Amino acid sequence: MSSEPSLIYQVGGSLSLDNPTYVKRKADDKLYNSLKVGEFCYVLNSRQMGKSSLRVQTMQRLQQEGITCAAIDITVIGTQAVTPQQWYGGLIRSIVNSFEFWTLDKKEVFAFDLRELTIYAS
Repeated sequence: MSSEPSLIYQVGGSLSLDNPTYVKRKADDKLYNSLKVGEFCYVLNSRQMGKSSLRVQTMQRLQQEGITCAAIDITVIGTQAVTPQQWYGGLIRSIVNSFEFWTLDKKEVFAFDLRELTIYAS
């Protein structure tokens, strides 16, 4: 029997916060520090390169300092056969749900007419 710990590698998806296989990179501190000073940030990389795990780790660091964070998956909102009003309405609902602005009772009352949502195009 080997006394070495068995490491389990995960293929796909975000690594959990306590996963020992997560490797901290320069990008961790760069993203964290940029967000702390209010900079707009985006992470672009190819598939399976740790973007989601970077988000999970960075959000945890920010939340530990009392900063409210939300992760919004825009692919869930829809891209086909969705009007701009529906898309932005879905984005607003995702933000409201992420930040838990409303209790369940208030969510039922909080129904806005998406036809009233104005989209400005330049």
